[in-house]
Amino acid sequence: MRLNCGCGNYFDVDVTFTINSQSDFKFYKMEIEDMNEEKRDFKSGVTSTRQTRLSLIPHAGLVNAAKRFELGLEKHGEKSWNNLSDNQTALQDRDWLIERCSHAIEHCYRLIDYLHKDFGMSENFDVAEGDAGAIAWCGLVLGEALNGRKKEAKMQAKSASSDSEFASGGLGRPQIALYVGETSGG
Repeated sequence: MRLNCGCGNYFDVDVTFTINSQSDFKFYKMEIEDMNEEKRDFKSGVTSTRQTRLSLIPHAGLVNAAKRFELGLEKHGEKSWNNLSDNQTALQDRDWLIERCSHAIEHCYRLIDYLHKDFGMSENFDVAEGDAGAIAWCGLVLGEALNGRKKEAKMQAKSASSDSEFASGGLGRPQIALYVGETSGG
């Protein structure tokens, strides 16, 4: 679940629903992941949560990768993978990901050949640019897949930790209990 803290930032939270049978109240317990994010101060006096510097990505390289995503749509239609695909489970398909790595390696070797033999030759430039886009595409897809696996592993570790802390009476992560209302009139 995503929690909006009211300042434009969102935090991923684990939500645990518990009913206290000894009481007439329901409490929803949310465990906040990490609210100690690094802040950045600006000359104007405002502060903001530090963001990854996406401005470091070359515009032409990003456009080249996007062209590769478009080529995937042309070649494979709805069965191609992109950020808008219905089938996001492809990012969990180990064999497909390994095949993408192999495909990127092929494009790397084509670029190596181009750089050794044809560097600067205009008739081969479009092919070389396509190879570079394919490599960037693969990096983006693999990055997305690995990020998803990392989040999943963190969630599983937190779930296991929360379960053991709950069983042992430990305090665990910071928690917020939200009063929802009475379960019976009174």
